[in-house]
Formats: sequence, C-alpha cells, structure tokens
Amino acid sequence: MNTNPEAHTTLLTATTELTPQAAKDLLRNEYGLSCESIKRLAGERDDNFKVVTTSGTFFLKVAHSAEESAVTAFQTDVLLHLENHAPDLPIPRIIQTLEGKPEFTITDSGAPRRGRLTTFMPGESFDGLPTTANLRRNIGESLAKLSLALVGFSHPTADHLELLWDISRTSSLRAIVATLHDPDMRNSLMEGIDDFDSRVLPRLQPLRQRIVHGDFTANNLMRDPDGDHISAIIDFGDTTRSQMINDLAVAAAYELKPTGDLLGPALDIIVGYNAVQPLVQEEIDILFDLIVTRTVLRLAITEWRAERFPENKDYVLRNNPRTWQVLDRLRSISREQAQQEILNACKAA
Repeated sequence: MNTNPEAHTTLLTATTELTPQAAKDLLRNEYGLSCESIKRLAGERDDNFKVVTTSGTFFLKVAHSAEESAVTAFQTDVLLHLENHAPDLPIPRIIQTLEGKPEFTITDSGAPRRGRLTTFMPGESFDGLPTTANLRRNIGESLAKLSLALVGFSHPTADHLELLWDISRTSSLRAIVATLHDPDMRNSLMEGIDDFDSRVLPRLQPLRQRIVHGDFTANNLMRDPDGDHISAIIDFGDTTRSQMINDLAVAAAYELKPTGDLLGPALDIIVGYNAVQPLVQEEIDILFDLIVTRTVLRLAITEWRAERFPENKDYVLRNNPRTWQVLDRLRSISREQAQQEILNACKAA
C-alpha cells in the first residue's frame, strides 16, 4: 500500500484539457466519424465529451496523461466483459476504432493518453435531487446485478491498483490528513482512520472480494423519465478489486442526509441489494462501520484536494458542509442500534 499522497498523480496533476477541435480530429482519424456538435462534460481527472456525429451520439473519454495504460485497459476490459456476460445491464457499449481496437492512444503535449468511445447512455441525472424509495431500491438491485455479473472476472491490473477512494485502503489516508491545515478537521478525520484501523479493517479483510464499481452514486447513474428506474450505469473510473460489501457501503453512504431520517434512505438501497445478492451476517454486521468510513474518506480526499488546488476549491467542497453534518449525525447514534436496523431491514425484505 502506497501511503505517500504525492504518489497519486492523477489526483494531483492538473490535466491539460483536450480542445474540442482536437477531439473532433481524433474522432475523424480514429473512427472515421464526422462531428456535428461537441460538448465538454465534467470529470475529476479525464477529458469527457458528448459528441453528436452523422452516425449517432457518443461519449468520448480521454484518460489523464498520468493514468497508466494498464489501468485504462482494465476499465475497458470490464466494460467488454459486462457487454458479453450481462447484456441486459444498462452500461455503455465500446465502439471499435477503424483498426478494430477498443481503445486509442494519442500524444498530447508530449505525453501518451489512452481513451475510448462508447455509446451515449439515455436518461437524466438525479444528482442532488430527491429520490423515491422505489428508485433507491432499484439502485441497490442494479448494483447487486452488476456485482453478480462480475463474478469470476479477473484482471492482472486489478490487484495492483492503489485507489485512494477504495474503502479497504482507508489507512493510506493518514498521510493525506496529516497535511491538512485545520487542526480540528485533522483530528476528526484521524479519529475515523484510527477507528477503521483498530476495529473495522480486521473484520473487513476476510470478507468476499470481487471487482467492484467503486462509485455507484447519483453522479454515475441515470434514471428513466418516470424517475423510479436506473437507465444507465456510467463511469467505471474507480473500478478495482475490493471487498464487495464496500460497493454497497458507497451507494448507501451517499443517500445519507443531514436532516430527517438518517438511515432510512440508505436502508432502501441495502434492501434492494440484499434481495438480489443476499448478504452474509459478517457483511451486515460491518456495513454501518463501512458507511461511516466512506464518509470520512470522502471528506479527507476532498479537503486535501481543495488545499492542493485552491482555484477549484468551491467546486471540490460544494457538498462538504452537508457531509460534515452527516458525519456528526453518524457519530451521534448507537452503532449497535444502526447494525440492528440494517439486520431488521434485510430480514424483513
């Protein structure tokens, strides 16, 4: 495990943006497509575009110049596996280049960058919008189906990834948190890491492992116009091998709100997941702790990145006031009570 925060270059190195014209040239040279319109889409590390061509609408992703080619290839292979083994899942489909390859490589400012073109997925984003119980259960069901589709899939790169966002690697955040300027913030986050190391990690390590999506949240999901069904699962940029319960913890953690019923919305996701892929007792017992850990992890990485890139601070920290409130609420409730609520919800479904 790499505990040096400077090693995570894709989070630290500013991206040289690919211009729309360069993207149009890429489409013509690599795919023989004539671009009618192009729109840059938000992304943490990569260059992303929605492109409308004479042949249809597509999604173009060009990886960060610091991203290792093996990592990009791993993500592409995951998509190809899902297309072949779970054709009913609403995931992007890879478009082959003129040479019949699933990826391309370009040279931008002297550095090679790999990327891929996929179908553009339908639906509307519900990030930041209220969700219904039916939609939340559908999120859980969709995640479980995705997880089941990845049973048996392996990749040589997966076991060597050191993603800061992977819950199982929360211990590596210690070096990052130590650099934060605010002592109260630093102490609060260190408390979460200490708790993970002493109580959570020993129970997490023996649990079932699988290739996981890693970021199954509203940012990376689309819904149908009726608002109750998932129409697209996108962005496999945090895919890695980890304990499969971590994927559910991520999805549940992002449904927590600073006011109202704290665990209720998360329980809907857990119930949906458990209905498709039943959890074992050890996973149920640790799930609340992992939800807390993911909340700590989310705050630690975003606060660190905001200090490293102050020019982008407002965007990076846009959700943090609410997330700090959520962490306070999580710490104020009984762990045993929360574990029992999760257990009861799984049994009642």
